[in-house]
Amino acid sequence: MRRLRDSVSLGLFSGLMGNLAKGIFNLFTWKTERNEVLYPQLASSMFFAPRRTKRRKPFLIGGLADLIMGSLFGIPIVYILKKTGKDNHILKGGGLSLLLWVVLYGAGHNLHIFSIKPRKSSSPLWALLEHLLFGVVTACTAVKFADPGTFPDDRLEEYRY
Repeated sequence: MRRLRDSVSLGLFSGLMGNLAKGIFNLFTWKTERNEVLYPQLASSMFFAPRRTKRRKPFLIGGLADLIMGSLFGIPIVYILKKTGKDNHILKGGGLSLLLWVVLYGAGHNLHIFSIKPRKSSSPLWALLEHLLFGVVTACTAVKFADPGTFPDDRLEEYRY
């Protein structure tokens, strides 16, 4: 199996995998009526009026924007892992994705970046879990597909005799 050596490529790939996991879980929560908005709809609301976000072209543009953003947000996770090591990668990826949830989902609605706002109080909680899944899958994918020299060894290695 070929490993990725370039950090940006690894981040883009890992972010894409994390975003696909987030999107599948989002579709499940939407179908079971726990969450009221799909991420392609939410992303398309940055470009279109709320009434248009369910139409085919705006939905596809929103889906593309969501995939691009998810891929790009994999890059900082990879760089954090490069700087701090791959030990506790699940915690690090999950933590960064929770920061992403606060900034994008929380501040994004209050700054009127998105024209769609959830009405159910459960929607932000499900979005939190979906973003947490994104971070965990992104970090795990980065560790799995990285070239062995990409991340520094665990910090405990320094203290071995």
